[in-house]
Amino acid sequence: MGDYARLYIDRIYLSWKGYVPTFLTFLFREGDFYVVRNPDDPDWPEEIGFRTTCRHSIEILERNRYSIEFFASVYEFFECELHDSFEECAKHQIIETSDRDLDETEVTAVFAAHLARFPQLTRQQELEDFMRFLGVLLASDFKTPPFDEPVRLKFRDEREYEIPPSEYLFAKCHKDLRIIDFENLQMYVLDKPLRFPPWILKLSSLFDYDYLFHYPEVVSLMFVRLVLASVPPDAEVKLDLHDIIDVEGSPEEQERSIRESHSSLVYSLVEKISLYNRVFEPLLRNEGQVREQYIKSECRDLLLSCDAASSSSEKGRILERLTELLFTANRHFELVDKRVSTGDEEIDLVVKNNIDRPFWNALQSSLFFIECKNWRDPVGARELRDFEGKLRNHAKLAKVGFFVSIGGFTSAVKSELMRAGRGEQLVVLLDRSDLDEYLRGSEDFFPWLETRTARLH
Repeated sequence: MGDYARLYIDRIYLSWKGYVPTFLTFLFREGDFYVVRNPDDPDWPEEIGFRTTCRHSIEILERNRYSIEFFASVYEFFECELHDSFEECAKHQIIETSDRDLDETEVTAVFAAHLARFPQLTRQQELEDFMRFLGVLLASDFKTPPFDEPVRLKFRDEREYEIPPSEYLFAKCHKDLRIIDFENLQMYVLDKPLRFPPWILKLSSLFDYDYLFHYPEVVSLMFVRLVLASVPPDAEVKLDLHDIIDVEGSPEEQERSIRESHSSLVYSLVEKISLYNRVFEPLLRNEGQVREQYIKSECRDLLLSCDAASSSSEKGRILERLTELLFTANRHFELVDKRVSTGDEEIDLVVKNNIDRPFWNALQSSLFFIECKNWRDPVGARELRDFEGKLRNHAKLAKVGFFVSIGGFTSAVKSELMRAGRGEQLVVLLDRSDLDEYLRGSEDFFPWLETRTARLH
């Protein structure tokens, strides 16, 4: 094999040295083949490969259920690790840009204040905003924010140079075509962790080399899907393979080889899936158990972080992350929204109930509301009544609410719940001891939660 396989989506450019990724079979049909030859040298093509439009590629992906909603669940898998990397990067810049020395507590407070500037979005909403970000990039003249800041680079002579963003972001080998090099875009964004919303940094990091190395097909396909949705439907999608042709012979033989490569890629992908299924079949049988152990481990770390947090906003954010992971890491509860503000009230987490078990069906609650309080002192009866009011305001969809309080609940709260005539709303109390019992025990999530839900206070 020779040089690079090149994929162009509007002005975004991706390349792979010496091979064609199997996931590209999801972008083209066999009939999308094309070839461009120079009349003066027809023996070797200037371009040869597959060409279509974004609309048609999206149709193929959607037909195979590779929707934005699907990739939101993929993003969820990586989010905690991406957040930790983003936090480290952002705190480093806070230190670097401060005009005085900051201790760890001050850096954490500045970082928490930075996060507080941004709304709480679902994973799908973050993906949708990342697509808007790509759309702005592709339409940019690089003279207006957020792509107007020069890049400062230090070369071997130790002197710093400023490079205009347009010169930096365009791929050098395709400067005349004005093609954007995504690797340079990543560096541009990651060098400014406080300049863009957190999810822009996280998703830019997800498409970095480390993740592409460990999850090549998954991460690459996800990035391509987002780019396709970020550009006009009639924009061109082109896979140029002329650099990696390894066929001696006539133009007809070259074309036949490239045409057949589509079927070869499909077959290769099927074979790879079959191999993975055979190798990991024993693990897949225990997938639920492995997943539960992972979730418990992550949540134990977050529970410890609830104590170490230095500010009330950070305490609340950590508990929300813990609770969101606890409730939505399974396949039966789905996060609908978080920090929902209706003007008069705010709901921390809204979860869709998709579980088909008699216990949950009997509750007749399509949605669950979740309230999170990471307070040192116990939550009182006033907070309980406020939460019940939120449930009553949305009684057609939400009859069950989970109140998570690290500091526990006062005796007045439990007394109120024992009183008759509290309406159809059911509030389930979960304190630190409940979380500890689940996270350090061997019980599965749903039996544990059912026991807590059925508990009489």
